[in-house]
Amino acid sequence: AGTADGMGGVTEAFTASGTVAARIDYLRGGEADIAARLTDRAEYVLTTAHDVAVPTTSRVVFAGETYEVTAVLPRVPWDLCNRAYLARHS
Repeated sequence: AGTADGMGGVTEAFTASGTVAARIDYLRGGEADIAARLTDRAEYVLTTAHDVAVPTTSRVVFAGETYEVTAVLPRVPWDLCNRAYLARHS
């Protein structure tokens, strides 16, 4: 849910839920056809400590850039970290 922006659209607001040590690595990029327009799309992987939960509904802000969590990789008991796929749209 968002707030009407007065021009027929919606502005979404997010609340920071915390700060954690993490690493973001670039995977690949390209162009996507979104709403009949070509848009740059880049994909990344986020790595956090094993005890940090990253829900798929999260957004991540890192070095001034905002990323959307697109998937969280399943863990096995011996994993030392959590990984999630991120997308950044420009």
